[in-house]
Amino acid sequence: MGFGQADWRQGWWWREKLPAVIGIFVAVLLCVTVGWGVFWLNRDEHHSPNYGRATDTPTTSAQPPSSTEKPPTLPPEAKEQTSGGIVATIKFENDALNYLQRTGDDKPLRQIYDLDSCDSCSLLIKTLSWLPKHEKHLEGADYHIQNIVVAISPDPNAKWPGTAFYSSEQTEDYFIVNKDGKKIEKRNRQKLTKFSDILKFSDRWIIVSSDVVK
Repeated sequence: MGFGQADWRQGWWWREKLPAVIGIFVAVLLCVTVGWGVFWLNRDEHHSPNYGRATDTPTTSAQPPSSTEKPPTLPPEAKEQTSGGIVATIKFENDALNYLQRTGDDKPLRQIYDLDSCDSCSLLIKTLSWLPKHEKHLEGADYHIQNIVVAISPDPNAKWPGTAFYSSEQTEDYFIVNKDGKKIEKRNRQKLTKFSDILKFSDRWIIVSSDVVK
């Protein structure tokens, strides 16, 4: 008898409380669903290459990259097997890198990279290719190089006859900009970094390795 009364009371409690319980369950489900929806909608917007730690999200406008900007051209000196040819190649690399960041066009840079040998070169192009795929580009991210020192092996048959040491930096913080010209994310500038490049020569100087000097 006591057991039957307990069962009845339990059934009565559920009948009385069922609408409230269902309401709570639906509210929790909606919160979770909306939360995941917001996450996935913003995932592409904030999933960007690691050019620096984001500091804020400005909303000011900027001009989109110019479709009429001409790509840098490989200078004739870069086709000479001289120390001056190496210097010209390193300067062209910097110009081509800055052009790629503004326009998404990696063709000039590929002219002087041996992507089969230079892992860091391949990674650079792969990372920056994220931008045009998502209709974005970088503004104010230009690199500036200095202190270029080069050396050529006295052996004309050396496998890697050229070496270049130089420093590179971004002089200001920069922005990721969308196709409408809006600055959507600010990034910290890359401070002065030293590099060591190894080059080979065929009809021009080609970078086969590029490493940060610690």
